[in-house]
Amino acid sequence: MSIKELSFAIRRVAIALLCLVVVMWVTPLGIKWLLVQQLHHVLHREVMVQAVHLHPLSLSLRVDGLSVKNTDGSEWVGWQSLTVDVSAKSFLQRALVLDALTVQSLRVSVVHLGQGRFDFSDLLQSDSQERTTTKLPPFVLHELTIHDGRIRLEDRPFERTHTVEYFELMLPLVSSLSGENGFTLKPELSAVFNGAPVHLTGHVRPLADAPDGVLALSVAAFDLSALQAYVPQTLPLRWVRGKWRADLKLQFSDAPDRLALLLNGTSQLQDVVINDVHDRALLSFKTLAMSLSPSDVLAGPLLFSQVTLEAPQIAWHINRDGKPNWMVGEPLAQPEQSTPIKTKSPLEMQVAQFNLRRGVAMFSDGSVKPAVQTRITDINAEMTNISTQPGAQAELALKANLGSAAPLQLQARVQPLDLTAFLDAKLQVSGMDLIQFSGYAQKYLGYPIHRGKLSMDASYRIQDKQLQADNHVVIDHLTLGEPVSSPHAIDAPVSLGVSLLTNSSGQIDIDLPMSGAVDAPAFSLGGLVAQTIGNTLVKVVTAPVRAVGSLLGSEDKED
Repeated sequence: MSIKELSFAIRRVAIALLCLVVVMWVTPLGIKWLLVQQLHHVLHREVMVQAVHLHPLSLSLRVDGLSVKNTDGSEWVGWQSLTVDVSAKSFLQRALVLDALTVQSLRVSVVHLGQGRFDFSDLLQSDSQERTTTKLPPFVLHELTIHDGRIRLEDRPFERTHTVEYFELMLPLVSSLSGENGFTLKPELSAVFNGAPVHLTGHVRPLADAPDGVLALSVAAFDLSALQAYVPQTLPLRWVRGKWRADLKLQFSDAPDRLALLLNGTSQLQDVVINDVHDRALLSFKTLAMSLSPSDVLAGPLLFSQVTLEAPQIAWHINRDGKPNWMVGEPLAQPEQSTPIKTKSPLEMQVAQFNLRRGVAMFSDGSVKPAVQTRITDINAEMTNISTQPGAQAELALKANLGSAAPLQLQARVQPLDLTAFLDAKLQVSGMDLIQFSGYAQKYLGYPIHRGKLSMDASYRIQDKQLQADNHVVIDHLTLGEPVSSPHAIDAPVSLGVSLLTNSSGQIDIDLPMSGAVDAPAFSLGGLVAQTIGNTLVKVVTAPVRAVGSLLGSEDKED
């Protein structure tokens, strides 16, 4: 080759390289300008792109520093970089084949303005004529990856901000060339939602004629106190603390004429503390563990194989006005209806076995003087066959201590959703100190209690809202104080009656039957007990008088 030919060849190579350099320099600028203009046209928002890098030999495109501003100037969506690696197979398969689509440090910020409106709601109000349904173009994406994503939701009406941090998503092989049943998604997602680690894996075919697949979700230590802002004001609850953990699986399954979504797994609430509106203790427990059997969440019911409540503590306070602490809020207004409408239960469930361990219940009543204060400790209970189905009956076995050391045992069959419809229960109490109920004695009997212990063997039956109860009561060394004035006290010589009822061993041994309609407006269990005791005392006190009267009457006749 002559020097002239060599020089010409070098010039051609130089020109080609120069053109390539110009293309590599100009094309990214053109792509950047086109990207900014098109996104601005579609989103009606300011769009900025730091740089676009094109590598023709490797068929790679990278967009750095994209930021989409909101109408108020804050950032709506942005990322550090987005890289698209195109495969040369695109020319052979006549489809867009991407080896990888990678987004680094994705940022999304959303503001909830209230009433279902967001700061991007204007984008959802496009003309319906512009909305067209198009078939997915042929494509193959071998790997979609998002690294270190961050999502921020500002809920202004509730003054709460929710965050998703360290968002990682890997989605392999997404394709529209998978036949009639569509592509299979195999996501692997991890993030930290409001400080709680979340992990999602599985596989699903969303576009199949009969969608199928399985998704597995795990949540660790989600803070339940974040939900307090969403508790209605009429509900007198204040979440103080609590964590939620879950390991759940959602499986798509075919059912006759419909799609079934089967949910199963375990869920657990931990270290929950709930106060009333006055920030006083209402309910707390160590754990509430639930084991969920495969349940169709679309058709119900939820099937729990076992539910265990560990170390619950409930505080029931009645204020001076007679209102309990869990009913201090105003009741929700109910719409007027001309005819009753039967509605389906919002949540149907069945629980094979419920266990309560080491429970404590505290009760105080400030509507009487002196105030009544008592507690039930060491509550252990087992309940089986619990169901929201109408008429379903559950079995209950409970053991506890009343006060410091008064054993209590309860065996019962009951309808959990309607205690007034059916109840068959047997109750045993031994050695309960009555001094703690002196306030009730002053109100209903007109005397304080200075001493006395009660043991009771009782049975209660409710059928069709009618109560029949048999109470065998033994009271040891009942001692009353001086009489006090009470408008609710029974009209009977109580002190004399107690003296006549007490045997030589210092015991009162009586049977107290009770009955009444539990749905009557005037029905009160405490009032019914007081009335029954009063009637018994009246009969005992008046019995000697009637006997003397009969004797005198007979003597007069003889005279």
